[in-house]
Amino acid sequence: MRKLRMLGIVLAMLVAGAVAAQGAPEQIQDALAAFNQRLGTALTLNDFFWTWEQSTFPDSALGCPADGVQPVAGTVVGYRFLFTYADVTYEYRVSADRTVTAFCGTVNQSSQTGGEDIAGVIDDVAELSNSLCPAPQPGSAYPRTRLAPGIQARVIGGTPNNLRSEPNINAQLIGQIPTGASFDVLAGPICDPTGMLWVQVNFNGMVGYTAEASGQDVYLEPLPPTISGTPIHALTVASAPQWREFAKLQGNFGPGLMWSSTGKLAVTGDAGAEGLWLYEQSALAAAPRTIRSVDRFVRGVFSDQRETLVLGAADGSVHIWDLSPSSNLIERLVLNAHNQAVSAVAISPDLRRIATSGGYAFATVQQDDNLYAVLVWDITNVSQVYALRGHTGEVTGVAFSSDGRSIATSSLDGSVRIWDAASGLQTARVDSDIPATAMAYSPDDSVLVIGYQDGATLALALVDSLSAGPVVPTHSAPITALTFSSDGLLLASAASDGSIGIRASNQLLTTEPPVVLSGINAGAISALAFSPDRTLLASLGADNTIRLLAAP
Repeated sequence: MRKLRMLGIVLAMLVAGAVAAQGAPEQIQDALAAFNQRLGTALTLNDFFWTWEQSTFPDSALGCPADGVQPVAGTVVGYRFLFTYADVTYEYRVSADRTVTAFCGTVNQSSQTGGEDIAGVIDDVAELSNSLCPAPQPGSAYPRTRLAPGIQARVIGGTPNNLRSEPNINAQLIGQIPTGASFDVLAGPICDPTGMLWVQVNFNGMVGYTAEASGQDVYLEPLPPTISGTPIHALTVASAPQWREFAKLQGNFGPGLMWSSTGKLAVTGDAGAEGLWLYEQSALAAAPRTIRSVDRFVRGVFSDQRETLVLGAADGSVHIWDLSPSSNLIERLVLNAHNQAVSAVAISPDLRRIATSGGYAFATVQQDDNLYAVLVWDITNVSQVYALRGHTGEVTGVAFSSDGRSIATSSLDGSVRIWDAASGLQTARVDSDIPATAMAYSPDDSVLVIGYQDGATLALALVDSLSAGPVVPTHSAPITALTFSSDGLLLASAASDGSIGIRASNQLLTTEPPVVLSGINAGAISALAFSPDRTLLASLGADNTIRLLAAP
């Protein structure tokens, strides 16, 4: 979906299949009636793709004067609708008071964001080119890369892959990699002028370049996980020293990792891959489903009540996807929210609101302190509720309390703030000289746990104001992630040195040291997530690998 950038809010929605017009303004019915009259049809909004945006128009004809009618100049608030049917896109505009409905002709079909299965296309996407490659020739696109340096991959298909001295098909042939053979990825992707992707690999001591993909043809894939048995023991602090790697997922992963209450493990794609992978807990060895998009998602959160996924992108936009079985991976909403990569997202327990942060906020009210402001949106009527202003550094965490009454935010400015969710007013704050790098509410809202750049975790009791609990040294490197298990019994913390700390939530306000697991990932861990049944802990590292830990 192509998004416009304005000084105010830009809102757009994409609906398909059996999804109703939830969140769209009532003016869409006027546009639909005019559309059906023009085509002589009786279509509903479930029969075609449509998008909308709120806008202002320069005259009484909404910028689309009818023949023989002289419009009156003056700003008119209204809505613009694009209906795509039978490969033609029709543009309609309707004034906010519903007194004017204007047909503005047909326009070029805008790109549509959809999903893609590994086994086949769900919704075709026109603008799928690799963001790491130069602009492709007209009519062509560089394929996305699923590989990344540091992972293992294998050859797929019926023929061996050639290994060459340089990344082009005319370079010296130094060997072949048989079908099914695995190798280490050293570097890449490299985009050659013909549209082919190459990676540098080490295959049995031979270092060279081999092709990953060309057009629709894919020759390589990340090495699939090896799964042994089924985890049956719930993770506990007592068993933590014995936790072992149950499975390893590899790919061109970004920093976002989420686990839904129904057992979907979602991980964002890094640059060159974009989109999002969806693994099923019950079938981790199976090929994941993939949401393909022109946006690179960097942060995300699942709703605990149903399969709704909120994703923040590198361009500052926010996307809401419906992953329920009947939806066929539908992108419900796109918000043009920030001017930089989204640094944190949260969704309220009742699914009515989301909170987003990331650089400068495109708030409805333009103020100097919109830099680092947190935007709160009502997604039922697609409107901005308020902006939480005051942080002077990047916001590293946003969370709704489980009762939905408060919102907590943490920042590299060292402050942690509590806001009343009804009014958006700040009710409490605590300051530190040390940047706050991660944050999580305990499931009973009694404690707010904050990770700091010095590796210490500070538990803060949530009362009328924040009162400090004990400081418990946990890591020797900056804390990068904090997460509670869904039942609230365990808290896991991660650090930039690849270590993970495990403690019982009933010990948060004590000085009881956590169990620290070292060397889980090579490099910093960007995200942690417990499986809904607490039998697995997923950690995503800078090594482009998800480690799934289980109790023996």
